[in-house]
Amino acid sequence: MNKKRKVMICGVGPVTHELLKRLGGRWEVTLVGGDASALERAHALCGSELITVEGDPSSPVVLEQAGLADQQYVAALSEDDAVNLAVAQAARQAGVAQVLVVYYEAAGRESFQELGVEALLASAALAREVNHFLEDPTLTVTRLGLGRGVVMELQAQDLPHLMGRRVDSVRGEKWRLVGLFRSQELVLPEPHTRIQSGDHLLLLGPPDTCEEVCSRLDCGLPGFPLSWGQTLLVVLNPKDPDEHEGLMNEAMAWAMDSRVNDTIILCREGQCDLQAQINEWPAACSVRVEPVASGLLEKARELCRQGEVGLVVLGKFEPSLLESLAKSALMNLAESLGAPLVLAGGTAPYQKILVPFNGRACSLAALEVAAEVAGQTGGEVSLAMVEEPEFVRGEDSAPWLEQVRATAREQAHALKLTFQEVLLQGNPVRRISELSGEYDLMVVGGSSRGRGLLSPNVGEHLAEKAGCTVLVVAKED
Repeated sequence: MNKKRKVMICGVGPVTHELLKRLGGRWEVTLVGGDASALERAHALCGSELITVEGDPSSPVVLEQAGLADQQYVAALSEDDAVNLAVAQAARQAGVAQVLVVYYEAAGRESFQELGVEALLASAALAREVNHFLEDPTLTVTRLGLGRGVVMELQAQDLPHLMGRRVDSVRGEKWRLVGLFRSQELVLPEPHTRIQSGDHLLLLGPPDTCEEVCSRLDCGLPGFPLSWGQTLLVVLNPKDPDEHEGLMNEAMAWAMDSRVNDTIILCREGQCDLQAQINEWPAACSVRVEPVASGLLEKARELCRQGEVGLVVLGKFEPSLLESLAKSALMNLAESLGAPLVLAGGTAPYQKILVPFNGRACSLAALEVAAEVAGQTGGEVSLAMVEEPEFVRGEDSAPWLEQVRATAREQAHALKLTFQEVLLQGNPVRRISELSGEYDLMVVGGSSRGRGLLSPNVGEHLAEKAGCTVLVVAKED
C-alpha cells in the first residue's frame, strides 16, 4: 500500500477550497488558517482526512506545532503576500523540499526567487486567461508546469487556410504543433502528416505565446469563404455583355479581400473576351475562363459538387412568377450550389453591411459570415430587427425582441464583433428592403423550407428587393 504524501496548506481562501476539491486520497493534508468558520467549511468538504489547525500561518510557532518539519510539500495560498512569504521562509528553514507560493503583487517576486521556491503570480495567471479569451474565444489554453508552459487547442475548421498543410509547417520560434485529435483518437503526428478537416490541433509553447500563435495562424482573423472552399466561381449570367464589366469588378473585389487561391469564370461562348479585366486580378489568385454553350447555372452546380468552390458570384437572379409561387427558386439555387451566393449589385467596396436578424439559425449563420466579411473589408455591421404588429405575431412582441437582442449580443461577443442595432416596426420585407439602399452589402440567411403562399420566404424576398449587393447564406432553421 502506497504511503500518503504529506502537504501543509496555509491560508483558507478560494484557491485553497478549489485545491481541496481536487486532492485525492493519496494526500495527508494539514490546513492552517486563522478563520475558524472557513476551517469548518473545509473540514466539512474533506471529512476526517483533513487536519485543521487554527492560528496565524505566518507564525513560526503555529507552523511548528502544526508539524511543518514533517511535511513533504508546503503550499502558501493565503491572499496576503507577507503571510505567504513568512510561510515560505519557515518552510525553507524547516527543510521542506517542495514549497509552492501564490503571490499577488509583482514587486514581491524577487523575495520568493531568493528563497528558491515555486512562485505563481495570481494576477498574471488571471490576466493571461482574460487575454487568451480576448485574443480569440475559440482558443482553449491549459497551463502546464506551474504556469511555465501552455497547451493551446484549436479546431482546424476555424482555420481553413491550414487545410492540407504539413504539420511541420505549423510552428513558430517558441511553439510547435505537437498533437492532433482525429476521429476521437490522439495522433502524435509525423512531420509530413497533413492537417485535415475535423482535426483538433494541440500546440505547445510558453505561457505568453497566445498572441504570437494567433498572429501567425490568423486564428482571430476571418477565413471566409475558405471553410466552403478555396475557389471563387464567377458566373457571367447577364445576357447583355455590357453588364459583365460591373459583375467582374465586384467579383475581383471578393478575390482581393478573401484568401481564395483560384477563380473560375463561366461565360457564354462568344462572350469571353475578358483579358483586360483578368490582367487586373490579384497575382496570388489564378484565373481560369470556361466558355459554356448553354446551362450556365447547371455548370456552376457541377463545379460546386466537386467541393472546391467557396463562393459564387453572379448577377441578380430573377425567378419567374410561376417559380416564385411554386417554390423558393433563389434559396433552392443557393442550397443546390452548397456555397454562399453573391448577387452583385455594384455596391462594392463593402463598408456598410446589413444583416436582417431574428435570432434563428439562418440569421445566426448570416451574422457569422458578416463578421468575417467586415474583418476583411474593414466594414461596419448593422443588425436590422423588425418588430411585427401584435395582430401579425399573435402575441406581445416585446419579450421576443429582447430575446433576439440578447442572442445578437451573445453571438457578437463570441465573434469579437461590434455592431449597430437598427430596430424597426412593420412588415420585415418592406422595411428592410427600404433600408438596404443605405448599405453596400446585405447578408441574408435563408432556407427553401417552409415556402408557401401564406408563409413567404422572407430571406428570398429580401434578396430580390434589396437595393445593394446581397450575400445569401443558405442554412436550414
